[in-house]
Amino acid sequence: MSVMASYQTQALEMKQHGIYVAFDATQVIFSGPDQTRVVRAVVDGEADYGLVRSDLLWMMQAQGVLNVSDLHVVNGVSGVSFEGKEFPYPVTGKIFPGWPFAALRHVDRAVVQKVAMGLLKMPSSHRAVVQGSYGGWLLPSTYTPVRNMLEHLSMIDGDTFTCKDLRSSYLRLDCPPKTYKLPERDASDGCAMAGIGCPESSECWCSPCRVGQQVQVLPTTLKKLHIGETAACVKMRPCGRAEQGSFQTFSVIDYGGHGHFNVTFKMHGGSEQEKVDGRCWEAGIRGWSCEFSVSSQRRGNHIIEIFNGEEQIVASPILFNVVSRNCSFAGLGRQANHIGDCVCGEGYVGLNWFCLSHMQVFILCVLLCMCAGAAYVGAIP
Repeated sequence: MSVMASYQTQALEMKQHGIYVAFDATQVIFSGPDQTRVVRAVVDGEADYGLVRSDLLWMMQAQGVLNVSDLHVVNGVSGVSFEGKEFPYPVTGKIFPGWPFAALRHVDRAVVQKVAMGLLKMPSSHRAVVQGSYGGWLLPSTYTPVRNMLEHLSMIDGDTFTCKDLRSSYLRLDCPPKTYKLPERDASDGCAMAGIGCPESSECWCSPCRVGQQVQVLPTTLKKLHIGETAACVKMRPCGRAEQGSFQTFSVIDYGGHGHFNVTFKMHGGSEQEKVDGRCWEAGIRGWSCEFSVSSQRRGNHIIEIFNGEEQIVASPILFNVVSRNCSFAGLGRQANHIGDCVCGEGYVGLNWFCLSHMQVFILCVLLCMCAGAAYVGAIP
């Protein structure tokens, strides 16, 4: 499924009833221009439902390759009138005008009129009509409903009325409100991750729509988890952790395709820092990705404000937790102080580069006294 008669019209009908193919279906399969593959997949139990032209089932039945009674037309309505004539097949939803025969502006007007008159006079028994499996030609209908449908499905720009680049089947998928659509490269392995196979010569998408915010912040240690679920930072909740003096890197990912991102951040914790720029790049067909790293010598939670331009993103601010530095490398008894320096801890005394416990100091003093006493006794004439 991919074109108007085998996806767009049905997608619009479902959307008007609160059903979004990309969100409500476990898997969406674009099988290419041969719509009989869709029918066979449903008949063979490889798909639960399929989207095809209204006349295809009866054409296949006439060819003896299908029994229409074996299938169920969802919400099928018969006897629908279109431009004063009864439509011959059951349909699911509204009927739209068929393919128009158009001419470019440079074509001579006389040629356009001659071709148009020839098509209008073509009888239903004409060889071209029979081979094309259609009923004939009529004066063109208004295509405003088609434009409205494409705009409703986000397939054209509503401001400029220009078509979007839909060469990728992924760009035809529409997500419901309060969800965001993953960038294509992040969604491409969705079916494989879910353990669902994809038929040969098809494009398959599984769970490309996610519930959540379109702009998310993720610690790099969690970046490889299921993006959009538990990995994302939550406003004013601890997110990310590092030792004193170590760096934690965060990724800011824009799934909404809002245009160029200009991420800066500001961290508060003891002393306020100036805004610092993050590093941003374009992340595939949709969206942007940015990274920034933070570090502090002071233990505790630090507030990080994240901006796109002059405005804070929805998930900002977040809390960054700084824990004590691991000083085991510096020797026994050392621990980090409030600014991350490895010093002798409580109960230890510094002696040159060593930290000695009180018991060790006592034993050392006893040994030194014994050695000094022995040396004094040995020195008597």
